[in-house]
Amino acid sequence: FTGNDELRFADSVSVSGDLEILNTPLIDFQADVNVAGNLSVEVTAALGSFELVKTSANPFSVGGDLIYTGNDNVDTIDLVDITIGGDMIVDLGDGTGVGDQLFALDNVEFQNLNLVSGVTDNLDDLVWSAVIAHGDIVIDLGDGDNDAVLHGTVNGNLVRYAGGTGVDNVSYSMSGAGSQNVSAWLDAGIDSFTLFDGSTIGTLGIDFGGLEDDFINAWGDFTFDASLTTLDFFDYHYDLAGDTLTMNEIESVFVGDLVLLTDPVT
Repeated sequence: FTGNDELRFADSVSVSGDLEILNTPLIDFQADVNVAGNLSVEVTAALGSFELVKTSANPFSVGGDLIYTGNDNVDTIDLVDITIGGDMIVDLGDGTGVGDQLFALDNVEFQNLNLVSGVTDNLDDLVWSAVIAHGDIVIDLGDGDNDAVLHGTVNGNLVRYAGGTGVDNVSYSMSGAGSQNVSAWLDAGIDSFTLFDGSTIGTLGIDFGGLEDDFINAWGDFTFDASLTTLDFFDYHYDLAGDTLTMNEIESVFVGDLVLLTDPVT
């Protein structure tokens, strides 16, 4: 495809091998789609904004990987009710066009997720609901402001989030088999991380980047080792085995509110 061609799947589609789609500004899966192999979407031309949309309840399955490679414009990926037998490998590009980038998943099942976004001043908006990840989740959103609402099931060992020099607001509510090692690197910006009740955590490590950031504990008393570093100019380390919390000042000036649990484990 070239130019402003749009691709809409209005009738059922079944592909016995791989399906590769290049250079169209809109792909809309409206009917039943079954791809036995990999589904690859690549946007290399300067097409402006791009949309990959599947918002209907029609069955949609990919036997292999779903691979998306964007260019430097704004990307919108909005997927509902999709089963992916392999991994999701998504590169949103730099997103230097007008508007915000969206990566929305609702009832989407896959193995592992590797999501990257380049250097941009635009907002990267992640909105997940009922996501099922059977493996690990790795997210690197780069600079610019990033909002991430991560909700669903993860059965792997690792969930890793990396932001950049903008403001990162992360809401985390992922549960699953076993316990996950959850880490987040929020870098510069006035960031926030909200940990919700029901998340399965093996270890928690968050680097806030050193400004007046917020950690909102809606999970409850920690039952895991945790390190919250460069949070309002302090490093906090909680050791479950010893039931001890240590805090080290890393700046001479403290700004912000500090709330400590007197009984961190019940």
